[in-house]
Amino acid sequence: MEIIKKTFQKELQFYKLYLNPQKASITISPFISTIAVGKLEIKEFLIEFYDELFENNNVNGKDIKQIKHISKPYVLSQKFIKKFQSIVKKNELTYDTLSKDVVRFLKSKIVDLLKNTEKLYSIDRTENFLLMIIDIILYCYSVNINTNTTFRIAQVIVLLVKYLENTERLDIKNSIYSKLYRDSEFILTNFHRKQVKNETSIETINLILALKKLGKEYQFSPKKINEFFGIEDHRIHELNYFHFVTLLYYFNDDPIYNDLKLKLITEIIRRFVGNTVFLESELTMLFFDVMTCPFIDILSKIKIMRNSKYVGQGLPRPDVENEINKISDHGKWFMDWDIEIDLERVLKKKEWTSSY
Repeated sequence: MEIIKKTFQKELQFYKLYLNPQKASITISPFISTIAVGKLEIKEFLIEFYDELFENNNVNGKDIKQIKHISKPYVLSQKFIKKFQSIVKKNELTYDTLSKDVVRFLKSKIVDLLKNTEKLYSIDRTENFLLMIIDIILYCYSVNINTNTTFRIAQVIVLLVKYLENTERLDIKNSIYSKLYRDSEFILTNFHRKQVKNETSIETINLILALKKLGKEYQFSPKKINEFFGIEDHRIHELNYFHFVTLLYYFNDDPIYNDLKLKLITEIIRRFVGNTVFLESELTMLFFDVMTCPFIDILSKIKIMRNSKYVGQGLPRPDVENEINKISDHGKWFMDWDIEIDLERVLKKKEWTSSY
């Protein structure tokens, strides 16, 4: 070992580099990091914790694992969270190192349960089970908000909406929806308040789209949307293509967002002043999506057409409208404005292609 070390040091000297003896340590194989140990521990605990939530029942002559009755969901979720925190601290890690493993594991289990609903036993048992899982998964998301975990959380919300949308138990549906909305609002509020620049809010856009599936009674107020994105202050100049199309989709034609929508469209119109619009990919995408957007009035589209110099300033309005119709006849360009879009499928594709 010493011969190897001295030879290596000699070679490093040629490049004016050296080994720091204070950081040297001898480790016996197998070599394993604290991160690997932490991941193994959280995986073992996840499997053990999750398995304890089920009991074996005989259903039509078949043994099936079904969820147990849970009387105090938040006691269980806090037990999990404390164990999670202890594993992080014991291995001298940060929460974000292990939180994505929890989100990934629980998301896969929710997908499995909602595909095999006989495991849920009954809607009454399902309520507390889901409240507990939501409490855990949103806590873990809150300590590590990034693009990929947002995709997974958004998928969970969309799947739960699909499962609950036709239930006759409106009390249980509202209980789950309220939990999703309240916790998500708290997470988003804290996240956006900590941002120095609004540009990082791109990571939460898919969550906001998924929450829209909860219905009008669970929509964010105009005040809250403005708090998130700064539409009524200087931060509007920091919004990008993804913010614009997402917010337009979220606002739809709902009159409560008219003031914010007007400011958003005014900013979009301003962005298209100049001679190099179609040399920028983001503005090019925004242009064609705006032309096909059903939530933008024709006068605004005409202004964007003229500002971008897609048509000449002197072209009569009927001819400009004809150009807009030509673009619209193409159908979808980059953004799908269909309010009935299968968001679960879209989010799954985004998760697969994400580089995060």
